[in-house]
Parts: sequence; C-alpha cells; structure tokens
Amino acid sequence: MTTRLRKLGRFRPVIPSLEFDEDGFERRLVWMFGSPRTGSTWLMNLLSAQPEVVPVNESGLGQHLVALEAETGADGVPRFVDGNATRADDVNYFFARNYEYSWAPLMRYAILGRLYTQADRMARQRGVSDPWMALKEPNGSHAADWILDRLFHGSRLLFVLRDGRDVVDSVMDGLLHSEWIGQWNPGFRTIEPEQRLHYVRVNSALWVYRTEAVQRAYEGREQGQRFLVRYEELLSDTALHLGRLYEWLQLDVDAGVVEATVREHSFEAVPEASKGQGKIVRAATPGLWRENLTAEEQAEMERIMGPKLRELGYGAG
Repeated sequence: MTTRLRKLGRFRPVIPSLEFDEDGFERRLVWMFGSPRTGSTWLMNLLSAQPEVVPVNESGLGQHLVALEAETGADGVPRFVDGNATRADDVNYFFARNYEYSWAPLMRYAILGRLYTQADRMARQRGVSDPWMALKEPNGSHAADWILDRLFHGSRLLFVLRDGRDVVDSVMDGLLHSEWIGQWNPGFRTIEPEQRLHYVRVNSALWVYRTEAVQRAYEGREQGQRFLVRYEELLSDTALHLGRLYEWLQLDVDAGVVEATVREHSFEAVPEASKGQGKIVRAATPGLWRENLTAEEQAEMERIMGPKLRELGYGAG
C-alpha cells in the first residue's frame, strides 16, 4: 500500500499509526546515559521498583543510530569521532543534514511507536497508566546529544556519572575475568595480561568521549528535564538520592517504601555466589582502581582522563 506523507507542524508526517499521544509519551521517556559500569543497572532496578516506571535494559539505539569511529594516534591514545557527523554533508548518506527534515520525524515516530507498545504492555501488567519509561543506554551514551537534539527534544535525561578510574577498573575486571561480558558478547574471550595497557587506554578515552557527549546533551536540557546522579553519592546515601529522583519524576513514594526498596536492591542483598571478581555485580567500593591497576596504568588514566576528572570534581589519585 502506498502512503502519502504530509507535514504538520515541525516536519511531522501523518501515516497509518498506533493511537497514542506522541508528544505526551515522549515527555515520559527518561534516557539513562553515562558510561558502562556506573551502577546504571542498579539504578534502573531501583527506579523501576515502582510500578509507574517501566525499564528498558539497553535497547541498542545509540549504538545502531550513531557510528562510533576511532583511530589511534602516535601516543597510543584512541581518538573517537562521531561517524555520522563526518558524513553529515554527504547527500548520499542516510543521515545527511540536507535530508534531516525527511528522516528525523519518521525515525522519531518509528522509535516512539516501538517504545510505546512495550511501555503500554508493561503498564498493563503492572496495573498502571501513563508510565515513565527508563531507558538504560550506557553503551549508547556517545549518541546522547545526537538522540536528544535531533529526535527527542521533549524527553528527560538522567546523567549517571562515576569516577572514570573506577569505570575503567571495573571494565578491566570484566575483560580479564569475564562472566557477564560473555553473556552479552557470544564468543568473547578474556584478554591477555600483555593487552592490559592497551585496553586501559581505550576505555579511558571512551569514558571521556561518552562523558562529553552526555554533558552536551545535559547542557541542552531545561532544568526540569535533566538530573545528574553520581554513583558515589547514590552509594553513600541511596535512600536520599533515590527519593529525590522519585520527586523529579513526580512520584509520591512513602519514605518506608523507599527504604525497603533500597534494602531489597542493596549490594548486601545480592547472593554471595552472584557477586565478586568477574561478576556483573563486583564490589560497590569506590577507589579500587588504586589497588587493582598498576602504576603505569594509573599514569595512563591520569594522562587521558585527568582534565575531565578534575572538571567533574574527582580529585587526584
């Protein structure tokens, strides 16, 4: 069947569709961007303990929509770039800037429709209406500003931040003693000891690149559309910061319910067999990078991440 498209308002096409309020649903999307190993899974579980918040655990949108390209300089440090931006002026490129008026509204509509069907089904199962949808997207965080600026101006951003040195230390634990990485990447093999320094460099540069993308998206949001949560603060007083997040989402949650949710999802509540070295739940202890990474590796992290760490308030080692 051929469908004629026409524009309404800001490039919005009218096509055979689901019956749902696009703009209203978009305002209830909460994109959880930051970096892998920032406690984002823990936070997603804390938020979605309330039936009004339905979770999406890594849809892969950022990774599929925005090409992440890199080359390694003479200093051994990868330089990451937005592959979409490098071809934005090429009219043959699907995401060409000249044709944004055509592809952006259609893509927005397709993604909203897909997410709405999942949100609606989960909301019915939970016995709620008009839920919030928390989309945990750490591996797609390099696309945070692209997704929010081009497609979802009206949605919210939850910036999940953690000391980049602990992020790298946690990633290295997975690469060296993987159980959880193998679950997401069939065929993955742990790295060899002589590869450690290379992967410390790569993941240090990735942390900076992802963090800067989320910072740009954060700065582009209005005050009520954005929330910054630091892993270290959430860990030190989970109930306080979780309560503030519920308030941000306009959820009236009793203090006793908050405390019970915190206990249920605490590190201590995780079975001993499911946490520790090589597990997706490892230690919940900031600063372990000082013990687990060599002096040379720590120096490389400082060289690559140092300025960004200071900017964000993380002190020297």
